[in-house]
Amino acid sequence: LIIDVCNNQSKKPIDALIEVYNSWLSRKIEDYNSSVYYENPSYLYESYIEGKMLIN
Repeated sequence: LIIDVCNNQSKKPIDALIEVYNSWLSRKIEDYNSSVYYENPSYLYESYIEGKMLIN
């Protein structure tokens, strides 16, 4: 996700790292009891951009 944010939004890695780790999605990924941890990186990026989990 951090790499996708860097590449698609032209951000420096440290800026993308801070942004992603402070986002709503980071808390969902950290919940290992949910399936978000195992989702495809492109799905995570698109969900991150939309600001909510997309429906599969």
